Amino acid sequence: MTKIKIGLMAAMSLVLGACGNQTPTSYPGSGTSNTLLGGSITSTGSFTTGDLQGSNWLATYPSDQQTLIGTPTCGVQMLRMEYATVGGVGEQTTASGVVMLPTGSAAACQGGRPVLLYTHGTAVTRSFDLSVTNDPTNAAYSTMQRLALIYAAQGYIVIAPNYAGYNTSTLPYHPYLNKIQQAQDSIDALVAGRQVIAQQGAGSPTDNGKLFVAGYSQGGYVAMATLQRLQQMGAHVSAGGPMSGPYALEAFGDQIFSGHVGVGTTVFSSMMLSSFEHLPTGSLTGASILNPSFIDADQLFPGQYTYSNLPPSSMLPTTALFQASPTGYANLDAMAPGPFIYGLGFDPTNYLIQTSYRENYVNDMSAHPDGAVPTLTSNPVVASVSSNPLRAVLRNFDLRAYQPSMPIQICGGNGDPTVYFAQNSVVMNAMLNNAAASNSSLQFALLDLDTRGTPGNFTSHGFTASQQAAMSTAAATAETAFTAYQSAQQSANLISAIENYHGTEHVYCSVAERSFFNMY
Repeated sequence: MTKIKIGLMAAMSLVLGACGNQTPTSYPGSGTSNTLLGGSITSTGSFTTGDLQGSNWLATYPSDQQTLIGTPTCGVQMLRMEYATVGGVGEQTTASGVVMLPTGSAAACQGGRPVLLYTHGTAVTRSFDLSVTNDPTNAAYSTMQRLALIYAAQGYIVIAPNYAGYNTSTLPYHPYLNKIQQAQDSIDALVAGRQVIAQQGAGSPTDNGKLFVAGYSQGGYVAMATLQRLQQMGAHVSAGGPMSGPYALEAFGDQIFSGHVGVGTTVFSSMMLSSFEHLPTGSLTGASILNPSFIDADQLFPGQYTYSNLPPSSMLPTTALFQASPTGYANLDAMAPGPFIYGLGFDPTNYLIQTSYRENYVNDMSAHPDGAVPTLTSNPVVASVSSNPLRAVLRNFDLRAYQPSMPIQICGGNGDPTVYFAQNSVVMNAMLNNAAASNSSLQFALLDLDTRGTPGNFTSHGFTASQQAAMSTAAATAETAFTAYQSAQQSANLISAIENYHGTEHVYCSVAERSFFNMY
């Protein structure tokens, strides 16, 4: 199999050129013709509407979620692909992904169809593969089902990368939350996916030129970064739907280092460090940050582990990111653990991050404050400068200065204990509200699924009256269903409900984003 690397001009040419049913085959300024690796397209399954309603698909969801998702209009054909992309320092590598094509006789399943580029959430298992349809044990299986049911079965062509570092990718690490690499990776997948679509025979759906970009959790961040890069390239995007993502990375990091250690933080921190050890400039080193007892934590993910089978506590602290009650660190004394679950992020001896490094980070926060932490200000901008190496990378990869040229809807829940809603979604929305004073073209919305919290549940700017009415109705439906479901889960098992809150948002936000995309 020949590996073909695509340059920026090639990616730009194909993304800009795919404005109908034709895809160009050569690109000025580039010595390559595509990102799709030759001979890599394979079918991994074809499912009728009856299959999708069956016991292995829609029927596995709770009744309220089945109602929201809706009865499948189309069948779905799954096509696996491999494509060329780059790693965190620009090195040539490969990745894989899936193209989901709607099938069937209904008008919504034929002819020119809109394309959804979808970027997935954090995966700890290297074998993660969104094209797998016959193995429920694959870490990507549930996400694959959601994409098929919510989007492909309703007439969207779905292109979804597994990302570099997963599945058959030749990259030995994953560039986690690397804004530059992850946006390029996603665009390379889009280019390859559009080539897959163009290669299908007569009767297969075609690309009608409408492009939507959505993602969840890590993928929410990647979706926002990809929207920004596509905009810089001059590509047309119909609308964007970032969901529950860490857009304001510096504010998110500051909140965690202040003592609010959320669910899964030791895992995500290990993955982030592994990624940030592979940067063109400003790379970090594990030895300078990690507790010597866990010096190899940056090598664990993605790997053999799953969320239900994480590394033993001798290799990675289950919940403790920081040292509890350290002595000799005056500036940390005022930063006791936050309430309730945040206290689980501390331990006297078995913690992930060196206390001296945490103090250095906290000192940098004090010297160069972020406009969103510890209090959300009227202008929640990033710090003007940062001397702590980790905080400097978070600052550089922070997305809150982005002003989208396309309509976007941000979705999440105010009780999220993993990706904090206030320090990410609310901050991003506040920045857009401020920008709207001088940028009248901005169109954006914020949907908070959880009606039990204090933030507003649905707010928008720049919508027409009919769009506002349509999305207010769709938002209220998602909010009511999510709040009822989460309340019932907490009544049954509070700790389990809190641990699963972040993942539960996925279905409700995705359905709301579908309603949003349908307007365009």
